[in-house]
Amino acid sequence: MCEDIAFISSFFQKRLVWDSAPLATSYHIQVIHLHENTEISKESLKKQEITTKALRKFAEKVKGVTRVEVSSEHLWDFEPTMQFLAKDVQERWTLTHEAMEELIKKVDSQMQTSLEQETVLRFVILETTEPVVVLDETGEDIHGVAVASWGAVLTRNEATESKAIAAIR
Repeated sequence: MCEDIAFISSFFQKRLVWDSAPLATSYHIQVIHLHENTEISKESLKKQEITTKALRKFAEKVKGVTRVEVSSEHLWDFEPTMQFLAKDVQERWTLTHEAMEELIKKVDSQMQTSLEQETVLRFVILETTEPVVVLDETGEDIHGVAVASWGAVLTRNEATESKAIAAIR
């Protein structure tokens, strides 16, 4: 089997990892909003509620197969722009693959898991005033990152909800 994996594309290698992971009977999705040290607008709060509602709607659809609970957490003064993002040559805020790994470690150190009966998935959403572009390990633009057995890192944009649901699948 190892020889077979070596000859398939990286896309299908990633699919093989996801498809071979056993499905748990119960999940708890922590939607973690990382905030800058700025005032939160009513529009921004509404978008955050929409994300949580979209994931709860998905949970309702799969309840016959697996139990999914969704909670929403907020990390204030996290300053993602100062700690993890960098401007690229096009003057866009970017989250590199290496910075994303550091972000995941920092989020893990801030969040305590007391949900021992359920598999916890963390969906980190960067709530920034400026748009953010996530870069993969080769430096290519991507919409977010699904991290096997951990969750996902997403940016706030018009596709946040659809990308969050795609990461669950």
